[in-house]
Amino acid sequence: MVYRRFVDRDGLIDATVAHFYEIRIARGIARATELLGRPEGIRLHDVVDALPLPNYEGSEQVHELMSRVPALAVENSTFAIRIRRFLHDVTPEFEGLIGQVVQRLPENERFDPRIITVFVMNQNWIFNDLRGPHRISNEEYRQFLLQLMADSQYRH
Repeated sequence: MVYRRFVDRDGLIDATVAHFYEIRIARGIARATELLGRPEGIRLHDVVDALPLPNYEGSEQVHELMSRVPALAVENSTFAIRIRRFLHDVTPEFEGLIGQVVQRLPENERFDPRIITVFVMNQNWIFNDLRGPHRISNEEYRQFLLQLMADSQYRH
């Protein structure tokens, strides 16, 4: 019965991974929208706190699944077209929201939004997971992002 909808096992896997990826991106859009909905001001640490951390319960399984997205996009043109269309549709909205978030920050805390829209959104944490005990901790990652954003504030 499953194969009637998905044709074969690969079709089922492709649909599952694509749906999972779309949900992950939608969560990023929801986080940016939540920040913009705050009546109080937004600070740089609020932005970093809203970003996903590398280590949490089940993170390695999530990272393994997310690492399948580029592999499937290379192997399967139907999958690649689905992801490309999805990103084509959501990228302007996401970039616009992040730009609005940056503009709501105090002037001395504004940063280059590409840190989120390019760097953070394209991270593949599987390599961090493979480092085992040498992986970056959540706190190290938070501090790294805060410093990266602070260092970029006068370059945009």
